[in-house]
Amino acid sequence: MRKRVLGTIAALTLGAGAAFAQSPTPSPGAGLLPAGGPAVGEIVPPQFGGGPEAGGMPMGDPGMMAPGYPMGYHGQPGWQDAFAQPGAQPQATHWYLDSKYLLWFVKAQPANVPFLSTSAPQDSGLAGRPTTTLLHSRSDLGYNLFSGFHINGGWYRGADRRYGFDFGGMMFERKSNVFFAQSDTNGIPVIARPFVDASTGGPAVLTVAQQGLASGAVLVSSSNEMFGAEANLLANLYRSCPEDACKWTIDGLLGFRYFEVHEDLQIRSQSTILGGGTPRFNGAAIFNPAIVSVTDVFDVYNRFYGGQIGTRATVDCGEWSFGFSSKLAFGVMNQVLDVSGRSDLLDLSRALSASSVGGLYANPLNIGRYRNDEFAIIPEFGISLGRNWSSWLTTAIGYNYLYINRVSRPGNAVTNVVNPAIIPTSQSYGAGAVVPVPNRVLAQDEFWAQGVTFHMIVKY
Repeated sequence: MRKRVLGTIAALTLGAGAAFAQSPTPSPGAGLLPAGGPAVGEIVPPQFGGGPEAGGMPMGDPGMMAPGYPMGYHGQPGWQDAFAQPGAQPQATHWYLDSKYLLWFVKAQPANVPFLSTSAPQDSGLAGRPTTTLLHSRSDLGYNLFSGFHINGGWYRGADRRYGFDFGGMMFERKSNVFFAQSDTNGIPVIARPFVDASTGGPAVLTVAQQGLASGAVLVSSSNEMFGAEANLLANLYRSCPEDACKWTIDGLLGFRYFEVHEDLQIRSQSTILGGGTPRFNGAAIFNPAIVSVTDVFDVYNRFYGGQIGTRATVDCGEWSFGFSSKLAFGVMNQVLDVSGRSDLLDLSRALSASSVGGLYANPLNIGRYRNDEFAIIPEFGISLGRNWSSWLTTAIGYNYLYINRVSRPGNAVTNVVNPAIIPTSQSYGAGAVVPVPNRVLAQDEFWAQGVTFHMIVKY
């Protein structure tokens, strides 16, 4: 009896399974689907393949149901809903923040004239004499490594993450190149500031220190600092499918860029008169223990304002991330050069002090403020290799190169052809005619900066 009951149940089960495996053809009166299938736009109940929303899914042309990109791709709505599982990260970034630490080199500042010389006492540091040697410079003034930071961030608008905005800014520390020379209290060794006498064409010097005449010291310093900012419209040009093993993202940039390079060159000397010779200041004799100071300053601001276009690409292959960026800015380079020079006398024993316009290289023939505008371009490119620690955190190391085709640099503004008749500390001050000398202010040069970048990228 038990065997017959079990056999009957098994037979009924097999029969029901075979019946449900076949495709039924319901009649119009059965209360299921109309004969011939659903009409376009009708709702299909969930038990017949309809979607969960509103109890079903509109049926349309069967061709519309062919496999393709998921909803939200290539401009379609619903990006996050289409690709993100509950609690998962969306496949396309909504916003990002890239913080970079920079270790860069920049092109050294040119120095085309000799600033300091020394020699045996009988040669007084004059160029061409047997014992005269150059102390500084006639060689470029380098700054070694710069530390800086660059912060770049932005976001994509809309569910499809197609368009957005990008902002960035960078700043470097102020770096200096300093040379210092000093004699002892007797004026040993000789320290001189050489120049070419415009009235004779021969060598001459401004004596800083010499035995029996004066003891003294001189400081030659140059400095550089840079910073910039940019704002761009952002457009996603290409984004690979989420199921691809390596995911590509290519964006285009269009916006505005500001960049500034500020440099200066200063030469400051100070001498204490020892009593020998006949030193003079503003044409009058001075005596020990008077102190004479001579200062030359050349200060240049290069400020760039212009439009910018660019592209950037990232490739994420599992844990590894590769990046590339290129930008080209073009606009106006506003250049401002300030040349200042002065000579000072201080005699504490006689309670005397005096000041006069003009140092040595910065004198009444070139002292002043000069302005100039040049058309300039700033190309920049960078590459990086990083590791994806999670869907929202990436660290990377890279290389960047930035170039400017038009800048004015202080070293190019200095000429060592000097008219002694207008130099307050010269024996010839006020004597003879003023001879014109070449003016090198706002000479054009090129500039570059390059180095290693360390990235920390946060995205969502």
